[in-house]
Amino acid sequence: MNNRIRKKYESLFKKDEQMKLIKSQIELIKMLARGYTLQETADKMNLKYCNLQKRTQLLYKKFGVNSRKELIEKALEQKIIKTSDISNKYRRRFLKYQDADAQPQLIEPLTDLEKQYIRLIIAGESKQEIVKKLHILNIHFCNYIQNCICYKLNAKNILQAAIFAYKLQLLD
Repeated sequence: MNNRIRKKYESLFKKDEQMKLIKSQIELIKMLARGYTLQETADKMNLKYCNLQKRTQLLYKKFGVNSRKELIEKALEQKIIKTSDISNKYRRRFLKYQDADAQPQLIEPLTDLEKQYIRLIIAGESKQEIVKKLHILNIHFCNYIQNCICYKLNAKNILQAAIFAYKLQLLD
């Protein structure tokens, strides 16, 4: 097994220990997670671009990764950064790390239509199918219902709302 494959294998299957990083390395990871380019990061950290490139490559090597996405993923897994440190641009990529332990909170009771909507989402129905089955005017109204559900359950997206509804036993 060549060195590159061995290192990748070890980085994937070794126990995730908390990386020992200095403050500037953590700040660099946060800047990358916020979506800043290397040039913008270098300017904000008062470093030369080539020095920042070297530091980034060292972080990649230390984490055993080859891209910004993998670096952010590893940093999230090891709780070096929080999901709040990630820009909206990258947030969807790391949805599995977002508030996995968040507690459901019911702000307002759900209507019957909203409960039916959640049941259909859980069943894997598309918005077009939901429009037909619930006799809704159009897809835009589906989006409105979805936003209401997310607000009432204090969820960030409809999938999290469905999980919260299930945990709160709102679906009978």
